[in-house]
Amino acid sequence: MLSIGSRTKGYEITNWSRYGSGEDVVPEYYEPTSLSLDYELLYEYGLLDLWKTLGEKYERGEM
Repeated sequence: MLSIGSRTKGYEITNWSRYGSGEDVVPEYYEPTSLSLDYELLYEYGLLDLWKTLGEKYERGEM
């Protein structure tokens, strides 16, 4: 399960369905992983446009 939240300076994407890792982890234990993205990175440096382009290529089967 992915969630996207708005932050003061950008967005945070959290993957809630990542299994925990390590020797003593319980199989049903989830260990969320988060990625924070500033507005500047997404809009001014073009990361959002790049993701859109890659998504379109993926949908067309080009990658």
